[in-house]
Amino acid sequence: MPTDQADQGARSPTGSGSSRPILQYVDVYKRFGDVEVLRGLSIDVHEGERLSLIGPSGSGKTTVLRLAMTLEEPTDGLILYDGRLLAGEPKGGGDRPSRRARRQMARDFGMVFQQFNLFPHMTVMRNLTEAPRRVLKLQKDEAAQRALNLLEQVGLAGLEYRYPQQLSGGQQQRVAIARALAMQPRVMLFDEITSALDPEIVGEVLAVVRDIALETSTTMLIVTHEMRFARHVSDRVVMFDGGVAVEAGPPEQIFDAPLEARTRDFLRAISHGY
Repeated sequence: MPTDQADQGARSPTGSGSSRPILQYVDVYKRFGDVEVLRGLSIDVHEGERLSLIGPSGSGKTTVLRLAMTLEEPTDGLILYDGRLLAGEPKGGGDRPSRRARRQMARDFGMVFQQFNLFPHMTVMRNLTEAPRRVLKLQKDEAAQRALNLLEQVGLAGLEYRYPQQLSGGQQQRVAIARALAMQPRVMLFDEITSALDPEIVGEVLAVVRDIALETSTTMLIVTHEMRFARHVSDRVVMFDGGVAVEAGPPEQIFDAPLEARTRDFLRAISHGY
């Protein structure tokens, strides 16, 4: 892989103008036992940017998100958030962030998983208000109004007192998106959010994410196998394979004129039902 090419694409995002990096992966490695999941990842995510990660299953894409959420720790390398160390061991024995500092930084991230992960014993309203009240210390009325606004935004107004099991899969995933947004994160992480859905309801969930991208300045890091969606929502697309960022660039480059043979092979396989 021409690493300098991938790095150049990764560090020159289209659509982000002169915005500064909000999230930086600096020569990040991640191993699980003998399995190396990420190999020297260096990429900047700029404030307000929509960055999509594509590639075959097992290529390390989800691990990129889990590292940002501090659900995993890098084996080597650094992860910076807003110029501050979020994870990793500084070279030369520098100080690591305190547990409190990491918790405060983590509040700025919202993640939507493949599975909906809603609290089954809580109504939709309580699923959306629990964290804002406990973590952000919002008053009950303020948290409830925020929840109602978000439910309207994701097309679920009037369902606030239903329980997750009373909702369809697509509705549950939209509640999960609203729950993440209720914390007003600066960075939203989406991990294959349509993979557990029936094909006929994928579009309604992707439409919600598209609307968020169009109507807000929230930074987004999106792992997806929906190529048409990635083309339309992204400022930049990164192709992953074998734990390496093979190629990065604007959607029109990646999908219409990819520079790397591995990207071309993957997109060809996808188009034939990979």
